[in-house]
Amino acid sequence: MDQDIARISSGLSPCQENGQRTGAMHFYCDGCSGELQKVSSLQFLVTINTTFNDCIATIKTPWIQPSTKGEKIFVGGCDEGPLQFDVISDEHENDNMIVSLIFHSSVIEDASPPTCKIPFNGTYLIPSAKEPEMSLLPHCFVMDSREGYHMTYYWFKIFDWNFS
Repeated sequence: MDQDIARISSGLSPCQENGQRTGAMHFYCDGCSGELQKVSSLQFLVTINTTFNDCIATIKTPWIQPSTKGEKIFVGGCDEGPLQFDVISDEHENDNMIVSLIFHSSVIEDASPPTCKIPFNGTYLIPSAKEPEMSLLPHCFVMDSREGYHMTYYWFKIFDWNFS
């Protein structure tokens, strides 16, 4: 238990602390016991700010499985659409994963849907007095202009996760 608290407060996975690397797609090293666990589902916090209709809203998604086009999510009255993601290994840090996501927005009509990548190691951070403004959840941010004029901002944060 104390090791788990130390791991969470350091923001390091057990593999990072022990210097071990997994390199496996979709997988996370469980305490470096040699067992790899596959990411089976994620929940996200999604925040959208649309400047053209003065809307900002945040929702928590239902559980979504990797490589599937999830159910349509409704983010207040700001936007709606399915959220899709894949979990891939990080080429530069083999003990980390990257959650690559696409939000199939109903607002974006003349461009590609919002996409971004979230570095993820199966942990979250706890508050720190040194960097109090830093987000504690793994996240990414993207923005798009509607018809080259009005901006729409998207924040995607990993809220919770399951390993199989």
